[in-house]
Amino acid sequence: MFNVRSANYSDLPYLYDICLKTADKGGDASHLLSDAYLVGQFFVAPYLFFELDTCFIAEKNGVPIGYIVGTTDSLAYNQWLNEKWLPDLRKKYPKNPSNGDLELFLFDTVHKDATSPSLIKDYPSHLHIDLLPIAQGQGLGAKLMTTFLDKLKLKMSPGVFLGVDDRNERALLFYKKYGYEVVVQEPGVVYLGMKL
Repeated sequence: MFNVRSANYSDLPYLYDICLKTADKGGDASHLLSDAYLVGQFFVAPYLFFELDTCFIAEKNGVPIGYIVGTTDSLAYNQWLNEKWLPDLRKKYPKNPSNGDLELFLFDTVHKDATSPSLIKDYPSHLHIDLLPIAQGQGLGAKLMTTFLDKLKLKMSPGVFLGVDDRNERALLFYKKYGYEVVVQEPGVVYLGMKL
């Protein structure tokens, strides 16, 4: 049975795994990283520690198979990330990637302060969503998105954005179908936004 619920800290091992298995343009990145936790250390775990009530899980028979994580206030999140989360990650992951482009990108991301794109004025909230193949095509992506956006509306957010690898055509189609519009396009990434 499929279900969507609020996240809790005990979900973290599953979330790290889902993040890894969807990190290569929506596919499994296990073969691209020497540390299976690296991608989740930046793209999923910190959200639970910063704003747990904006994190939700899709599960099948009680086992997480997808998630949506995000924050109402991206500026406050980035400040917290830079001051509280990234310093420890930089100690754990010194700059010596050895396993290709994705790992190099992740190391660079960890060793740079998080910044927000200019669109943040109109879209102060942001999110990450990932679903394992077993969760796709079940309506869970839309259910996660609706649950997350309803929470942002309760918290009075005027808009939300997300960044997508410009080669991930399936994800771009999903977001556009859901009502997101392209706001900014940069080399390698498309930023989409939605007014709430």
